[in-house]
Amino acid sequence: MIWLSIISALIFIFFSWILVRNFRIDPVEAIAFIVKILAGIAVGLVYTYYYNGGDTFRYYVESGKIARFLIENPSSVFPFFFDTASLPELMQQISFQQEPRALFFTKIVALFHLFTGGNYWLMGMYMSLGAFLAVRFLVRELGHILQQHKSVAKWTFYFLPTFIFWTSGVMKETLAFATIAVLTGIVIRFDRDKNYTNLMGWVVMLLTSLLLWKLKYFYAAVALPLAVVLLLYNFMKKRYKIHVAIIPLLFIGVAIVVSRFHYNLRFEHILQVVYENYQTSIAASCVGATRYHHFDGSLYGFLINFPLALFSGLFRPFIFEFHNTPQLVVALENFAIFILFVTGLWKGGRRIFTKNPYVIVAIVYVAVLAVFIAFSTPNFGTMSRYKVAYWPFFVMLVLLLIRKIRTMRLLAPNE
Repeated sequence: MIWLSIISALIFIFFSWILVRNFRIDPVEAIAFIVKILAGIAVGLVYTYYYNGGDTFRYYVESGKIARFLIENPSSVFPFFFDTASLPELMQQISFQQEPRALFFTKIVALFHLFTGGNYWLMGMYMSLGAFLAVRFLVRELGHILQQHKSVAKWTFYFLPTFIFWTSGVMKETLAFATIAVLTGIVIRFDRDKNYTNLMGWVVMLLTSLLLWKLKYFYAAVALPLAVVLLLYNFMKKRYKIHVAIIPLLFIGVAIVVSRFHYNLRFEHILQVVYENYQTSIAASCVGATRYHHFDGSLYGFLINFPLALFSGLFRPFIFEFHNTPQLVVALENFAIFILFVTGLWKGGRRIFTKNPYVIVAIVYVAVLAVFIAFSTPNFGTMSRYKVAYWPFFVMLVLLLIRKIRTMRLLAPNE
């Protein structure tokens, strides 16, 4: 199907030209677009020559089986997407039968497989393009909030190395973060426009929420309640005088409701599920993992290890903990952000108080995901990949803290 790959490549080039020419792409965005496409290619190269295979090629191979089946059985398209179990002849060929989230993602990848003629590299480029457009939407919405600091969002979401790498190409995180970006951007736009009757916005928000839930329900379990809380807060503050301190309380209430939609998220099960994942990850990790003391799935074990989990979720592997080249890159990035974070807190962070609800939501989002991901996936390699859901938001907060301190010094140079 080389002809289909050629047509797909020409369409990609044409669409890229239209994007740059007609969508008001500035020079920074143009560079970010190129970096994103190259990152998608880099994912394939790293998994080919360093890891000798991995998830990205598993998705590709399985999507190829699905694509061939759909070509041979076009009438099975609808039942395949909505009632896959009714196609036993296909299910017997797929290795993701017991992995519903991986199977769901593979169904989506199969569409790219069909469109690109089965060319892995084109598939990665198209998925990277979609991720870039989603992040661009988020960055532009953040720009309205950050105003004179909007360049911080650009540099964070466009050029943060590990984030760019793990959210590019044929990876589940590529699509998962794209949904987080669109969801966040829509919530910001609702508040900016003061228009909560935008039907299209609600439809897109619903679809991205469902997509995120199907791909990464543990991301959704934090992102969706916070999106609801922010919408409620922005709506209520127009009518009542309320304090931002209510946001964490609202989050707990909404999170309790959302937790009932999945067995693993229910409060009576979640710590045991986290502990089982922790044990599985530790058993598979000879080196390069966080080991918690007296963590047995109990609330006591969780609380005493909470500080270590938070630090691990944000800054590990640390500069002296890497065991291979990819971990070295992650460790250097973590160390640089750690230095900036400590500097910010030491030189003025304690004097900076914000009443911005977006900052409060971002802090809650980062802290909750960092802790639970660090507990359930202590392996440094896996954790570095999963943390992309919150990592750029944390880095943006750190850079804004540094910017805030510099601004304070300029306004009061003699203090």
